[in-house]
Amino acid sequence: PLCELLDASLLQKCGIIDNEAEFNKKVRMTNTQLHYKQQKFNLLVEESEGFAKYLNAVCLVLNFSVDNNVSLEDGSAFMLKVVATFSLDPNRCLAILLDVLEGELGEAGNPVEPTNQKQATRLKRTVTLIQSLSLQKLPSLLAFKLSEATDKKSVLKCAAFLVVRKLLEMEDFLTFL
Repeated sequence: PLCELLDASLLQKCGIIDNEAEFNKKVRMTNTQLHYKQQKFNLLVEESEGFAKYLNAVCLVLNFSVDNNVSLEDGSAFMLKVVATFSLDPNRCLAILLDVLEGELGEAGNPVEPTNQKQATRLKRTVTLIQSLSLQKLPSLLAFKLSEATDKKSVLKCAAFLVVRKLLEMEDFLTFL
């Protein structure tokens, strides 16, 4: 605590530190490591194995059939286990699920009442996977996707679908636009 408060030259004169320049260098390196080094998550390009397993788990859940012995809950649990094992960014995982939902909605004729039973099941499972992650960042993530999207209609369709399913509050989404 005393070393943090006093000037380095004073600490050197008192004999607490040997070299003022070396001390300043260590303080600078420590501050840089504490405040600027990314330690939280792996990015998509940095940890391809984790995201590959994550996408595999998502595909496993979406393509689940009666012949398989994997339930929707088991698939969701496996997906969350992969996120934890590889320290994947939950926001990036949510963004990937939103991309999957966007694709599913693009294939569905009427997403509110799909005529195809398989499509309805895939949409329901996608919603379940999205619900298994934290929805706190969903409005800001959708707003970012909308600002960066070339096909804004599909992102808006995705947002409308989530509002209808009560996963997204319209007011929360509009605050980010």
